[in-house]
Amino acid sequence: MRQETNETPDVLGPISELWNNAFDELEKDKATAHLITRYERELAKYMTAKGVQNEEPHRLAQMEVIARIKLAELEEGTWKVNFAHRQFAVRDLMVPVLGIIEWCKEYVGKAVESSGSLPASVAWAGVCVLLPVSLISFTLRPL
Repeated sequence: MRQETNETPDVLGPISELWNNAFDELEKDKATAHLITRYERELAKYMTAKGVQNEEPHRLAQMEVIARIKLAELEEGTWKVNFAHRQFAVRDLMVPVLGIIEWCKEYVGKAVESSGSLPASVAWAGVCVLLPVSLISFTLRPL
């Protein structure tokens, strides 16, 4: 007789492996392989420019390193983006961008709901939960 347990099997595996698997699948696809190659080349240049050893085999870990660097740059006001031959601090753009997302939240929510797409619904729910926290965080920070 089979004994039942309350444990759920780890069907998906660790998130870092899912991240690597997704990249591997994109690398295999002829339509996206060149994008992954270009992305990884740019990532290596970025990591070298920031003085970070690019020895981590898991792409998720690499992204965590970059996220920490970018968060520090955001908080310091040194993360800049170029647009229309001008340079802007990402920190200065956060409140207007978050305001636009807040403004269109109802419309996008209805569109996602009517689409019946579970992944889109989950992603949009995440935006709706994190958006108020982000707005409060960035509006209370001294610039």
